[in-house]
Amino acid sequence: MEYVTLTAGLRNENLATHIETSGAYPLSGDWDWICLSPKKRMLPLDDIYKVADELKVIVYNQNDFVFAEEQARKYNPIANYFYNLNGANVSK
Repeated sequence: MEYVTLTAGLRNENLATHIETSGAYPLSGDWDWICLSPKKRMLPLDDIYKVADELKVIVYNQNDFVFAEEQARKYNPIANYFYNLNGANVSK
């Protein structure tokens, strides 16, 4: 889906543009904030890691921590990333 027209219209109205994406498909539009939320079954395209402002990985079990760390190593080092432990089944 193309978002160039949508984001341009929002910017013309002085509205910020934010998107959360798995990164599995090419990104279109001009976004102020991009949250990358990668999925194991369909990994993000390599170029999304360079433009994402935030990395969000859902952690449900111990294996998800491994996936999260793998994703963090590819991620823009000056951006933010968070672990979501809501409802997680992990040992402390």
